[in-house]
Amino acid sequence: DRGRGGRFPRNYKARFPPRQREVPPEPPENVIASMLFMIGEHLEDESVENNIRHLLRSLEPQVAAHKDVFLQMVIPIVFAQPVKTPMYGLMIGALNASKPELGQEILEKLGITLQEAFDTVNPYKIRLLLRFCAELINANVLTAESFTDLIGKIIEQSDPEQNGKMAENGAASVSACSARSELFLSVIIDILPFIGKTLFQKDREFLCNVMSQLQRIFRSRTEVMPTEARKMLSVFNQGTTNASNWAQDKWNLIVQTLKPDPNTPWEDLTEEHWNVFDKLIIGPDRSVFASDIENGQPKPLKETNIPQHESGQEYERRLRSVFRIFDVSKTDSTLAPAGRIVAEQYIVDLFCALNSSHKACMKSILRLDFGAKVEHLLVEILFGQILELPRPPYKLIYYGDLIVDGYKTSKDFADALSEAVNILFHRLNELDTECFDRFSEWFSFHLSSIDWKWDWERWNFVLDHPDTSHQRRFICEVIEQCIRLSYHERVSKTLPESFQILIPTKPSPTFAYADSHTATALLEKVFERATGDTLQEFLDDSDIATEDEKLEILFQVLLQRGHKSTTHILKLFERYLPLLQQLITTTSNKITVLNAVQNFWILSPQNIIVIVDKLMTYCIVDNISIVKWILSSKSGNQLRCGYVWIILRKTFEKTKARMETINGLIKQVESGEIKFEDDPRDPGAVKDRKLVSLKQQRVQSAQELETLILTAITDFCVLIESPVVGKDSFLLYCVRGHLMEL
Repeated sequence: DRGRGGRFPRNYKARFPPRQREVPPEPPENVIASMLFMIGEHLEDESVENNIRHLLRSLEPQVAAHKDVFLQMVIPIVFAQPVKTPMYGLMIGALNASKPELGQEILEKLGITLQEAFDTVNPYKIRLLLRFCAELINANVLTAESFTDLIGKIIEQSDPEQNGKMAENGAASVSACSARSELFLSVIIDILPFIGKTLFQKDREFLCNVMSQLQRIFRSRTEVMPTEARKMLSVFNQGTTNASNWAQDKWNLIVQTLKPDPNTPWEDLTEEHWNVFDKLIIGPDRSVFASDIENGQPKPLKETNIPQHESGQEYERRLRSVFRIFDVSKTDSTLAPAGRIVAEQYIVDLFCALNSSHKACMKSILRLDFGAKVEHLLVEILFGQILELPRPPYKLIYYGDLIVDGYKTSKDFADALSEAVNILFHRLNELDTECFDRFSEWFSFHLSSIDWKWDWERWNFVLDHPDTSHQRRFICEVIEQCIRLSYHERVSKTLPESFQILIPTKPSPTFAYADSHTATALLEKVFERATGDTLQEFLDDSDIATEDEKLEILFQVLLQRGHKSTTHILKLFERYLPLLQQLITTTSNKITVLNAVQNFWILSPQNIIVIVDKLMTYCIVDNISIVKWILSSKSGNQLRCGYVWIILRKTFEKTKARMETINGLIKQVESGEIKFEDDPRDPGAVKDRKLVSLKQQRVQSAQELETLILTAITDFCVLIESPVVGKDSFLLYCVRGHLMEL
């Protein structure tokens, strides 16, 4: 009971102590993962070496109590934290010295993971695991002989001559052999600066042989790489045609760093030459841990088999030409070629490792310490991947978020970004058409993410340019996309007065039959939710002369009724789908429908994109009709606008996605992921029938895609020859560029 005045008695807390909440213990996987992730973090006044020692002291009891959990995490952590590979190597070296059996189990896990990486042909995992192997050699965990054997196998796979023999024997196509060779070659080139010193110390003769083989491969490869192929994948289609391939350029930089005198034999290189790369690798001082790892007994790695090429196997390709925005003085002068190679590899690895968290990725990159600013290099790498042909490694939105994070975090990054945008803007007439589209899409997203702040005044000169100017078209396209991301009034307030002339008319529907009594009566029936049969009877009894005109009026009426939102129009499509499918049977009918959509929403390209996509989903129109509608010379000025090419791109993507879905289902059925055990019939027979059905669908889908491509190429060629395109330089640039994209 309470005392006087409503207060608790003086001894209340002693008599009734507060109930202690029991906090459940943290799961061991969370504790171990946290320790592994925190290595090298929040150092402040502590050195990284002391940080590792503290981690080891805290980790050893956890490993003793939960060894299985630790073994499950110790290898995958390398993929999540690629920059910390040297730290993890030393950590395992110290554990191996005190617990040899643990080191053996870690190597067994490493061997299994390596084999899985080669089986799935995952270059990212292969690259990081090989770098990790080199660190384990330095930490007295792994024998050098087993590592050099594996490197020798990879070199063999990267040799075009060896892969060429596979093609001659009919084991694989020439293109597959070429892609396979390029993949393994890029892996070796990527890891060479990180493992070179280790190989030099352990087997100098082997390293010399590796360098000689690579030199021979690149010399032969340079001779067979046509300039047309490099030019086709070049971001700047009017730039130099002798730009080297990406891997070739990286090899040239490595050779330039190691051998300033090209006539120097590989045998004359010393450890000091490889130190140029080694001192740039982020990690602790290995000598501090000499006493911790000297008692470790190195053990061999389980033999890894590199599987032969399998039919249908696809390989990641990096055939792009070298991409540079800035003068070399801004990206390489403070880092030198060796610094550029190492910094670029770290940045690219972090893009991959942290692609699910753009904030953590940019934070980690900006925290990298090379003793020099890397903001210009980072911006150059970002745009290199955004504009990479034929497609960027990740979705455009990922790069957009990364850039926004960097822009808001670092003033140096924001300055470098502004400089890069200005350089690309002045080179728009050299930019590949697909890259032009990506650049405008990224820039509009970026403006919407930074509160539309941009120095438009420095682009004032564009206002005097004609409509065929690339710069003028770029600004118009960016403004239009900004309106899609925001709204018309917001963008109008943001732009300076001088740029108001480039703002399109406020989006609104254009109902062409507002004065038609027939259309008005039909609209009333749609408002009353009349059935499809009722609408059909009304159209048949009307005085409309042609079927195409009936169809156009009907579609414009439906669009007028549902113009308030996408949901409204989709509900109408669903309600009258049988009627539409009955009326729309030929390609000509479908083109009439597409023209009706375009005419109705001519002031709102976003609605055209959305509605055409839904019409294809409902099978009201098909991919062939969309291609013919877009590539008709009657399209005229609309071909200058970006939205038609977005629709064309989406059409091809949906057609390809259908075939990829079928391929995925076939793999799932063959591997047993999709089971038929619950089927009362014979599961084996059901599975066989399902596979036969899916393979027939795959053949049909492949034929559909082939027909679509051939139709598009034919229509592109006719369009290029038309007077409408010939007299407009920007229109010709669009049509030619999108033909190349196809």
